Amino acid sequence: MSNNLMLGMVGICLCITSYFSIGFAPRIDTTSDYYLKESISHVKEPLNPEQAKEFEEAVSELVFAQTGRYFDIFSTTKQVRQPLHGKTAYEIIEEAASLREQRFVERREEIIDTISELERKKASIQQAAHQLKTFKVTSCRLFFSDGKFTSNPTIEVSVKNNTEHAISRIHFQGELVGGSQYAPVHVKDAFKHTLPRTLQPGEEATYQIPQSRFGEWGKAPKNTESTQLTVTVARIDGEDGKAVYDTEFSEYDAERLARLKKSLDLMNSQSS
Repeated sequence: MSNNLMLGMVGICLCITSYFSIGFAPRIDTTSDYYLKESISHVKEPLNPEQAKEFEEAVSELVFAQTGRYFDIFSTTKQVRQPLHGKTAYEIIEEAASLREQRFVERREEIIDTISELERKKASIQQAAHQLKTFKVTSCRLFFSDGKFTSNPTIEVSVKNNTEHAISRIHFQGELVGGSQYAPVHVKDAFKHTLPRTLQPGEEATYQIPQSRFGEWGKAPKNTESTQLTVTVARIDGEDGKAVYDTEFSEYDAERLARLKKSLDLMNSQSS
């Protein structure tokens, strides 16, 4: 027998094998519960255990794509089953794989977009923090005013508005440290002050801001000579009562950004 004849016969055999494996492979019939059960049994019959498991997972994924939940195929409606009708096990497995790939790509793009958004927000906040530094605290001190029965803590702050905005409210962060080795002092708390009138660009002012004796500043020693007070501006509000500069990149956003970057690195390693 010539080589050409042998090659021709091999080609015919391959075509016949392909025809029977694809054209005559068992297919899903979703026209009734009975036929669905019977056809799934026939579809799984020629599969090895690993392929059968892959087929079952593929069916679950395609059902999930229709319903958003992992229902058993026999608990679903005809409308949900319809996309499976007339398909072989291999077609269903291939379709589920394609769906996974599509979801992977979409999820990756979504993560990239969110990371970009958070990075822009972070950069904007860093720029705002730089601009906020032009609103200066020129001096500050903590003292206790004598009341009739108690002493109340008061923080005196002098500021200068070097921004281009009229300011109606100032949010501060204060920290008092010092004391001695045996009686250390560390008081830290935020406070704010609504101005009696707006502070215009270029203006300076001094404010005495009473604090609650029951709050953090009430824990400070009455004698503050051995302590040092530091006050920084955390936020300033304009005449409309809204923040002039957004300078808060929250802990939630920071953790989210780190988590998304880690997820993206993992996805990139999986796709490479």
